Amino acid sequence: SLMSTQRSSANKEKTELNPATSQKIIGFPPGRPTADNIRSLCVNQRLRPLYTTKCLPSSGYELLARQVKTINRLEKKFKQCCKKKGALNCAEQKWREELNRYCSTRNSGQVDLQCCQENDQHSCFQSISSDPLYNVPSAAEAPSLNNMCDAQIINNSFPVGFQLKTLCCPLSEQDRNTCFAQKLEQLSKSLCSSNKSASPAVRRCCKLTSQEIPQCFSKNVMEAITKVINKGQKKKKNKICPIP
Repeated sequence: SLMSTQRSSANKEKTELNPATSQKIIGFPPGRPTADNIRSLCVNQRLRPLYTTKCLPSSGYELLARQVKTINRLEKKFKQCCKKKGALNCAEQKWREELNRYCSTRNSGQVDLQCCQENDQHSCFQSISSDPLYNVPSAAEAPSLNNMCDAQIINNSFPVGFQLKTLCCPLSEQDRNTCFAQKLEQLSKSLCSSNKSASPAVRRCCKLTSQEIPQCFSKNVMEAITKVINKGQKKKKNKICPIP
């Protein structure tokens, strides 16, 4: 009958959203903020998506809708925490509050993530998170040295990046990485042996061992690229649909 067909299709939708599926779709639950991940939690925030529930079917997706709302609220609170001095304590507290709220919402008898029934909900959520370190969702979105070739990402105010751009960006993509590695080493050596007044970031790098110096410069260039990319992006992130 029509009723039983509707019922079975609704059941089918519900079975699609077991915890493993939610983890793949939207990375729920988000990892617990810790000393190990707070830096990437804050730095990569612009690369993590926000979601909309408007595109979801009217039935069978209630649980996903609640997870989406939890993630969106948490990202908003993380953004505020990352501007504060005690970012870690703030973020960890907001994480607990949001997951407590998630578990306490009455959800019309739908089977929820098992963690809500555990004695130690927070450890459970932490253990099943698919991205406990808040790494970037996909490598494709992570800024790389190649990014500075695509736009006016680095100008004269950042000399190392500017020189890398001038020397390596005209090359083909295959040759660029080798060029970046070689030139970073040369530039870092010349900057560290130069007596010119260097910036604090350069001085910090030059105090390291000779193996660590190029990596330190590379990290500084990457951070400068990330900052510029983030500035260039719209202030308001577009929300995406959690289901394809």
